[in-house]
Amino acid sequence: MSEYVVDTNTLSVGADETKKVLTFVIALAKAVKESEADGKLTLTDLANFLPIVLSVGPALAGLKEMEIFLKVANEQEAQEIKDWVKTQVPGITEDQHVDQFITSAFAVVLDLWIVIRDFFNLGMPNVTENPTGTAVVGGQTSPDTLPQAGSVFPE
Repeated sequence: MSEYVVDTNTLSVGADETKKVLTFVIALAKAVKESEADGKLTLTDLANFLPIVLSVGPALAGLKEMEIFLKVANEQEAQEIKDWVKTQVPGITEDQHVDQFITSAFAVVLDLWIVIRDFFNLGMPNVTENPTGTAVVGGQTSPDTLPQAGSVFPE
């Protein structure tokens, strides 16, 4: 049972927005895999990266509320996302691996968002290191605020 009392209907994010974040990470992973298949990166590989360009905006929109949604998602929403991941990522069939993938994917997107926000929009932030080794930038949102692997959705 979640310790949060949040009406998920009032959030601007949900399962669809979660899938958009995951779509960005999946597109990035596929582009890298396809581009390095021949052992070299050439101009012909640029086409592999087009899905990343198209998915980055939707992935970053609503990211601030995504942590809350992941913690308060009901069982049906959580299962919808897990089932979707299983159809999108080859080799992932167990919920345990799905949870780990989702946690890792959100860490990637949050780190990207922090870099964009703090280094390209606000100048040089105050960067410190937290106990888990993830950078905490100016004391703001970091991947640490996400649930740990194996507990993406609360029991």
